[in-house]
Amino acid sequence: MNGVVLDASALLAWLLSDKLPAAASVEAAISGCSDAPLIAPVLLRAEVANTLITAVRRGRITLAQAQQAAALVDALPIEFNPQAAGVGTLLLAAASHELTAYDAIYLQLAVLRGMELLTADTALALAARRVGVEAKGA
Repeated sequence: MNGVVLDASALLAWLLSDKLPAAASVEAAISGCSDAPLIAPVLLRAEVANTLITAVRRGRITLAQAQQAAALVDALPIEFNPQAAGVGTLLLAAASHELTAYDAIYLQLAVLRGMELLTADTALALAARRVGVEAKGA
């Protein structure tokens, strides 16, 4: 396999122990990343940081726990891919698949790279499957 596109929802499920099937899939992907490297758009960093600070503000985790999670993410062997799709492309992908533009970035990356997608987002997984991308975790 040539790699796995890692969606922020799956990574956050693993970090925060939400949605256990997605968390288990991320654990397996991290363990096997020498066989199938993890690929993500640069956007993943901002999405993870935003979710962690929101969890801190809502009292779900402490700032120290968020910092530990951030350090763990920063240490993961993820290849960050610059988001290359234009605004019009993302708009059409989001509209045609009923996704957010953010999720369309992950879908476009999986399609362009010919990789499976690891996500905890059911709508994104369904959209991926509709366009012939294997989706795991949701």
